[in-house]
Amino acid sequence: MADSATGTQTWRRSSHSAGGTNCLEVRRDNGILVRDSQGLEKGVLAFPATAWQGLLLGV
Repeated sequence: MADSATGTQTWRRSSHSAGGTNCLEVRRDNGILVRDSQGLEKGVLAFPATAWQGLLLGV
């Protein structure tokens, strides 16, 4: 995972992105936040940690 610091926030991107810009980025903050690396102005989606864990277990 690559890190992208924005102020005090650290966003992570999969190493499988290979430096591309069309990626989802995630970070922990009272759950999991997800954003589109090419649409930062669109905001973020917030998920409870348990929902994110369920998603990862299902993949």
